[in-house]
Amino acid sequence: MLVTLRLLLHLSTFVFASPTAQLAFAPNQATTWTALGPFPLGSREGPLLPPLLPNLTRRLHPSPLADGGYIEAVEVQEDSDGWVQVGAENIRWQSLRSSAGWSVLQHQVYYERVLSVGTASLYSLDLDTAAEFSILKVGSDPSERRWYNGNMYGYPEAAPHFVELERGDHLITVTFAYDLRISGDSGGDGIPRSRWRLVVEKEERQLSVDSAKTVAPSVVEGVLMGEVLGIELSNRWRDEIELLCVKSEHGELKVILPAPVKLAPLQTRLIALSVHQKRPLTPAFKGHLPLTLLVSRAGVKSSLSTTIRLPVSRLSTSEPSPILSTFLSNTDTPSYAVYTPPKTATACSSVALLALHGAGVDPATSPSWTSSIKQREREWIVWPLGLSAWGYDWHGASVKDVEAAISHLQDIQRSWKRAHGLSDQSCPRAKKLVVLGHSNGGQGAWHYMSHFPDRVLGGVPASGYVKIQDYVPYHLSLGQHYRDPTLTGILSAGLSPFDEDLYASNLVGILILNRHGAEDDNVPVQHSRQLVSIIDEWSRGNSSTIYSEVSGAGHWFDEVLNAPIVNRFLDHLISHSNRSQLLTNALEFTLTTANPDESGSKLGFRILELEAPGRLARIEVEVYDLSKSPRLVEDPRIRLRTTNVRSFSFGGAVFEEALGFLPRALAIDNHSPIPLTTTTTTFSTDGSNPFTIHTPTPRRYGPLISILSSPRPLVLVVGTSGSPSTTRHLTSIAERIAHDAYLYGRVDCEVVRDDEVDETPEGNVALLGDSYANSVTARWAKSWPTPVSFVSPSAFAINDRLFETPGQGLLFLTAHPSHPSSLVLVLAGVGAEGLERAARLFPVRTGVPLPDFVVTAPSMTSGGVEAAGFWTSDWAWSDKASY
Repeated sequence: MLVTLRLLLHLSTFVFASPTAQLAFAPNQATTWTALGPFPLGSREGPLLPPLLPNLTRRLHPSPLADGGYIEAVEVQEDSDGWVQVGAENIRWQSLRSSAGWSVLQHQVYYERVLSVGTASLYSLDLDTAAEFSILKVGSDPSERRWYNGNMYGYPEAAPHFVELERGDHLITVTFAYDLRISGDSGGDGIPRSRWRLVVEKEERQLSVDSAKTVAPSVVEGVLMGEVLGIELSNRWRDEIELLCVKSEHGELKVILPAPVKLAPLQTRLIALSVHQKRPLTPAFKGHLPLTLLVSRAGVKSSLSTTIRLPVSRLSTSEPSPILSTFLSNTDTPSYAVYTPPKTATACSSVALLALHGAGVDPATSPSWTSSIKQREREWIVWPLGLSAWGYDWHGASVKDVEAAISHLQDIQRSWKRAHGLSDQSCPRAKKLVVLGHSNGGQGAWHYMSHFPDRVLGGVPASGYVKIQDYVPYHLSLGQHYRDPTLTGILSAGLSPFDEDLYASNLVGILILNRHGAEDDNVPVQHSRQLVSIIDEWSRGNSSTIYSEVSGAGHWFDEVLNAPIVNRFLDHLISHSNRSQLLTNALEFTLTTANPDESGSKLGFRILELEAPGRLARIEVEVYDLSKSPRLVEDPRIRLRTTNVRSFSFGGAVFEEALGFLPRALAIDNHSPIPLTTTTTTFSTDGSNPFTIHTPTPRRYGPLISILSSPRPLVLVVGTSGSPSTTRHLTSIAERIAHDAYLYGRVDCEVVRDDEVDETPEGNVALLGDSYANSVTARWAKSWPTPVSFVSPSAFAINDRLFETPGQGLLFLTAHPSHPSSLVLVLAGVGAEGLERAARLFPVRTGVPLPDFVVTAPSMTSGGVEAAGFWTSDWAWSDKASY
């Protein structure tokens, strides 16, 4: 039974004078907090900065937001449901906004109180819609403070943090960050308002199953629309638990656990199961599927029973409704998408529509979204989740989920036909996609089209933004007031792979209908206008982008993706699906990328490696005018000029399909033409000599958030070679990383001790602890190519610079020792505070500018960061892109 501790919480004993600029909260008789704020905060920069820990024995605290420049702490109370209302009424927000823009509304507020624990036990702490909280037992050394990320997006029924608390008083701090992307603009009075809640409950030791978090496919006419199930298990024991097998009590369905799965202490995982259908389910099946789980803990086996529910539908082929189907996605985690069949049940179109939702939208529970595009006569519509309702802004790991949903389309087509007694002959894989999206999904449509131009036929982005730095501008960053501008620039380059404006050259020749409401109060309309302008510049006035600005319309409006202009555009686009991207015989275009891992080809040209990671790479392509140039072997047909390209490939088949001929040679960077002998050719250079035909083994690229994109579960290796306190600390960090990765993007993690790692894991690996605390770090450091060394248990060096100040934390990427398609991240720090700073910086949300490596600073006077940068293409030190 859960026992609430709300009555055991009481205010710490501080005395405060009347504030000069106080916060206004709804009055109530519930628990009291001490609050101090608001303070400025740049967009998404919280993890980069030292944690907000003001000295409350000080009466006045400077804040640029307040009249007079100073604020005082006040006491605030929870309402009857435990919510703390946020809204500083004595701040002249409208005046601030008139000069600094709406990004000035972003701010942070500090809260604290004391939690009195009567019984040492396991407790769950669930922080809803606030940034982070910390726990420190009263009287302990400050280095014992631990930081936990909150559920910023307010995901319902999200797994809480499980924390072992000793008997006694514990100081709890909460940092609330007002994020415009989450909380929206201020209300009619101009005051940015929100709320947050921290729920603390005592937990029983158990293995629990959350049936509400089941991932399950639809059942249509007795046929499963997917062969993957996902069940959420939460281990609240101090011991590791192993799930050995799963049995189903249903005769028509066989459920299999592909391999035993381990849950680390206090870990929550979404377990992937395979389900095979022996025969069609009868009409009596109501969707309930009983399961028995056989588990082992400390050598003792036991069983656990649960029931999951499969959504049952009766759908006709003449008027089909959207279908929920399941598959394995990024890190092999169970995921799902919604699919809308075409009106013609037997249709096998070479084109599919891809619809990307806005922030906070789940296609499985949002019929208004999955009905916003008119059903097609022959084409399927795919509505992916993107791993979660916010996901990663349709970047990185969310793109992996999109690709998994598209790859699964053939399976769902077969199941759909089988459910209606039609031939289950599979359709060919969709050759081209038409990408549509709204709001964050509109930005996602721009992102997908600009990063994978050969995969798309065209698209309809609606109400999308250029990039996160322009949506809620970063110009009010706190760190920039202290940090060397060169270092700030290097940090900013960590976001360049996600900047649609930098990739706009790839959109030349692609038919796009861009929609936006003229009165949009969420994503300002100038974002679409700006992108249209950039594409026009790259197209030299011959743009194939159509701009549709809807007068009087806001952010979401009726027929945003279902207006006559949209349907006519889609009909025209698909009916000309064999049309080349090239509008004339004479063409020039530029292919751009900042991260070859997460971008594809344009007309067969694809950049594979960068000469200097952290900088843009481009290939300028000039196709000869065929009416004036005879087709001779010595005629190169195509001239290329490269910038920051180490290797690239040319897929002749794609080019030939588009232009009707295959080039016989390429002239690269004004050197002699290189004859082409195959349809796919790879060219590389060492930087000082001309390109030659050579096939290298491309490496994985950063930035740091790329660690979340993995073909297998992310393996967190906990160091146990150091002191017992360090081992406990690293174990706590692993628990928190696993929690946050699952919360924000369903990234599946395997938590293992360093002494358990014999074989090298296939997927991405995070090594927690330096070579003195982690034996795997020590072993792999002997051969890794990065210039990072650990010179003592309290010091590390990067290139020729030594870091030994307590509070300096380190995160860096390096090459995987045996799998070039995977990455390794190392987390270390000087002392316990350095480890905590590094742990706070582990990437779990988008928008935080993190390149290949970052060293945190212990104080604000360095802007939170001591050093950062990108490695070279060989993982060595880069003078060009490091600080």
